[in-house]
Amino acid sequence: MMVKSKMRTQLACVMACGLACSAAQAFQVAQPGWDPVTGFDAVASFDPNGTRDNAGQPKVDQQAAGEHAWPYAEITKEQANQMAADDTGNQVLLAQIAARNVARTAAETPNWYYYQGTQIVMNLDGNRLAVKLSEAATRAGQTTETAIAALNAAGIQTISTGSTEFNDWVLVNLKTPLEGAGAIEAAIQAVTKLPNSPVVFASPVFENPYIVGGWTVITPEILAQVRDAAQPQNAARNGLSVAQTSLGTISGGVMLRSSAVSGFEVLRQLDALQKDANFVWSEPNVLATMELDRTVPNDTYFANQWGLDQTNDQDIDAPEAWDITTGRSSVSWLVMDVGTQSNHPDLNWQAGRDFTTGAVGGVGDGSPGNACDNHGTAVAGCVSARWNNSQSVAGIAGNSPVVVAKIATLVNNPPTCTNSFAVYQPSYVVNALAFGAAQGCRANNASFTVGQSAAIDSAYSDAYNNHNMLNFAAAGNSGANSISYPSSAPFVISCAAMASNGARASFSQYGTGLDISAPGQGIYTLDRTGSNGYVSGDVVIIDGTSFASPYSAGVATLYYAAHPFASQVEGFIAVLLGARDIGPAGYDTGYGYGFANAYGAIKYPAPSDDECGNATAITTNNYNPALRNPQWATTIPNEPQETCEFAAAGTSSSVYYTFTAPNTGNLSVNTNGSDYDTVLSIFNGCGFYFFGTYFQPTQLACDDDSGTGTNSQIDNLHLTKGQTVKIK
Repeated sequence: MMVKSKMRTQLACVMACGLACSAAQAFQVAQPGWDPVTGFDAVASFDPNGTRDNAGQPKVDQQAAGEHAWPYAEITKEQANQMAADDTGNQVLLAQIAARNVARTAAETPNWYYYQGTQIVMNLDGNRLAVKLSEAATRAGQTTETAIAALNAAGIQTISTGSTEFNDWVLVNLKTPLEGAGAIEAAIQAVTKLPNSPVVFASPVFENPYIVGGWTVITPEILAQVRDAAQPQNAARNGLSVAQTSLGTISGGVMLRSSAVSGFEVLRQLDALQKDANFVWSEPNVLATMELDRTVPNDTYFANQWGLDQTNDQDIDAPEAWDITTGRSSVSWLVMDVGTQSNHPDLNWQAGRDFTTGAVGGVGDGSPGNACDNHGTAVAGCVSARWNNSQSVAGIAGNSPVVVAKIATLVNNPPTCTNSFAVYQPSYVVNALAFGAAQGCRANNASFTVGQSAAIDSAYSDAYNNHNMLNFAAAGNSGANSISYPSSAPFVISCAAMASNGARASFSQYGTGLDISAPGQGIYTLDRTGSNGYVSGDVVIIDGTSFASPYSAGVATLYYAAHPFASQVEGFIAVLLGARDIGPAGYDTGYGYGFANAYGAIKYPAPSDDECGNATAITTNNYNPALRNPQWATTIPNEPQETCEFAAAGTSSSVYYTFTAPNTGNLSVNTNGSDYDTVLSIFNGCGFYFFGTYFQPTQLACDDDSGTGTNSQIDNLHLTKGQTVKIK
């Protein structure tokens, strides 16, 4: 049934019998839809074969999300939003960070900043120093050599190998460790105050409190949210200027820039902002380690994508979902990673940008930056590997394109590429989410672990609440009974990894805040082509929660392809409660709401008589059910197809009834009284399969628009006693 305006359908059936005929049997269907008063968008019909009915009226489907009947009886919209905003997993992680009881340094050289009012205290690494070079020095090339020469000139002896280089930053290894914060600060002042020094800023290197073996560097930039969103320029403070009056799509978000030359001084300025009532939060725009949640691939060939379908049914039920939709070109999703090969022949790629230069709008197309930036292509392939094209693998939503945001770069380990650490800044993630919102993405994915960030929290909250996006993130790969960040953040769906035997993968993290589980071990996905990538071929087998997360995002993408009008909260509930429950009954911290299920999510809000085989039985000659809302009904290819509609346009939002004639006589059916376009058809059954081929049932009658206006009417269809028909 194609949507026109505020929709209400009434279908009346009358059986004219040989004996003691009854009065009219009436049943009614109601469905909201596109309303010019509320301004919902109208778009062309889902079906490509025709766009107008017999009355010449355009067939349209509601696309805009939100203002329609809430489809779930067991949970309210308010309860669903409370679930999405749950912060318990994040608080568990924060408590673990605080429980480390790292000693604080002196106030002049602080080793802390704040997140949600809790001090994040970091251990100093006296073996390295981070220096930021001037633009002129960076343009001149030989960045590492320039940094080492400047440190040596300042009397700081260095090791000439093993430095980490990223943009205009260099983390230099020191020959003799600097003992304590005072010695590190003295070295910073010495190198930045050299005559004509190429070093414009220097920072201590801290051990990353969230990632074993990782590091954190303080930059001159501070991310903050001001209470007066209308006056972001007023965020300037002594020693701090406003570098950006906006931060992604965060209301009141700003980026400040310090005039300081030392990371310790920036931390002192941040400490002062914590006491400033004009700020909601503030934090350093750290340069830090990102851990990609994958393990080393183990093979180059895998004939069966078990996560999509396998005989033991421990899978995501992709083929069942593909009977309804394989994705939609207008429903895209966002991958935030180390870049994705934009010209991969088997990747449905839409757009991309590289945010690792710091440019707010990004640059380029989001392609990998070096020989080791392989992770993003493998992540993207789980969802957007092109479907049914006789190449490599199938993505779960292969007809939905991927939007790419490069937000990190693997550094300093070619040609082996064994390092799972990348370099990022929180502002890259914030800008990437804004880019995804501008592209209209309905889901986004973060297959990585980083430190907790108020800026990223705010960006995720805004993406969910104001830009209709579902956020997904990998739970982490340490096997611990706690989930990592940003998987733990509010408004983020946390994803654990499943093995093909139906158990959680041994490496997968789990615990408080976990939402769902999905295939993550032995995953067959795209690799970069040619000599690039994890392996020499173009397909890789790989493990990690990195792949459970995009599979879960792919379930959401298929859901929105089937129901593009749905809101983010409706999708949130469908993905979670449409999962197949495993482990203890109901929600548990071992598997969340269960094993993600593409078919279950799509069908979760659908009416029970969405398919011919589940038709509602009319059991009396007087039939007048309550109003119906078939908006959530799905289009099944192998269902009875009517022939009377103009240009064979087909219908969407169809429901089915079954009627057995109590006597021989004539059946009359109409939809008069409906205030939207209806098509009416009657069949002798539902069709059947024979050796894999579907055979249509016999169409007994069909009408489009012979009733009042665009309503439909079938009169005097002769039935014999006991004959059963299906009414669509």
